[in-house]
Amino acid sequence: MSGATSANFTYDGDGTLVKSVLNGVTTYDVGNHFEWTGDTTSMVKYDYAGSQRVAMRWGNTGTLSFLLGDHLGSTSLTANSSGGKVAELRYHPWGGTRFTSGTTPTSYQYTGQRNDAATYPAFGLYFYNYDPNGNMTLRVEVSGTQRITYTQAFDIESRLTAVTNTVNGATTTFTYDGDGALVKKTVGITTTYYVGPHYEKLVSTN
Repeated sequence: MSGATSANFTYDGDGTLVKSVLNGVTTYDVGNHFEWTGDTTSMVKYDYAGSQRVAMRWGNTGTLSFLLGDHLGSTSLTANSSGGKVAELRYHPWGGTRFTSGTTPTSYQYTGQRNDAATYPAFGLYFYNYDPNGNMTLRVEVSGTQRITYTQAFDIESRLTAVTNTVNGATTTFTYDGDGALVKKTVGITTTYYVGPHYEKLVSTN
């Protein structure tokens, strides 16, 4: 297909991204600390304070940039080794970029998620999070001009138990019987009860 783009992602047994191939460019990820794309001039190393990503070094010269985040863990400001501001990002509540200044060197942006559009604009996506069982625990969807982040919870049997819209706080919950069959779904004040595959009843509470 003329002009087509492609992306392939590989994860380890814990659901962590270890390799991405985007338009023929392969990047290897060693945990959250190191990225390798084939040579020392483009390698990236990240420094942390606890779980917070605070700095990055790239290239064989180890050029240092400090990464300052907001209350959601998003990358907001980038400073050079002397502390001078070199880039800034501001976000809409749903994750879209509403202001940019300079060039932010990392693709870890909104809520700390990887915005692949930062490097490969043809894709325009954020990476999703998975738990060790391969269940998607965070996803980002585009609805019109909004980019909406959802968190998803699963039980010990990897059954989806809750989906929360982090923009408006709306939560959908799911309940299962001992055989793993869905018996109840609650969305706000509306609950749907399921009796096998043949019957369902909606109940609203005010």
